[in-house]
Amino acid sequence: MPLDLLASAAKDVSDNAQRIFASLLRDSDSIAGHIAERIRLWQLASAEELKAEFPFALYEQQLSNWQTRNQSPPVSSAELAAAVAEYVALCRVAKLPDNQSFWQRELAAVTASPTVNKKRKADRVIHPEISTRQK
Repeated sequence: MPLDLLASAAKDVSDNAQRIFASLLRDSDSIAGHIAERIRLWQLASAEELKAEFPFALYEQQLSNWQTRNQSPPVSSAELAAAVAEYVALCRVAKLPDNQSFWQRELAAVTASPTVNKKRKADRVIHPEISTRQK
């Protein structure tokens, strides 16, 4: 269970306890406090257990950070390079192919100078004379 879902689960447990035991909790602040503390401790212990057993927690956080960062462009070349490096690291931990050469080419294309990009675009355009000769 991802850590953000854990907070949601804790809230659901608290809401259910409030609903099921409403009169008991309303009549005793100490019982209500005890239940709230037990839910909080369960949430903390569960989060620690998940972090210890879930090897992708760091990468999940990196993805979350990237999704937030990506909402407000422009993204710098250094940030793109870091994202590619994080992705490659995730793939290696997950024992999946990382296709690093592809991502490095894509990164180089995105971060190339405007002059280089203009030349690449021009190289892709087929000159009209060449195209009519081939027909």
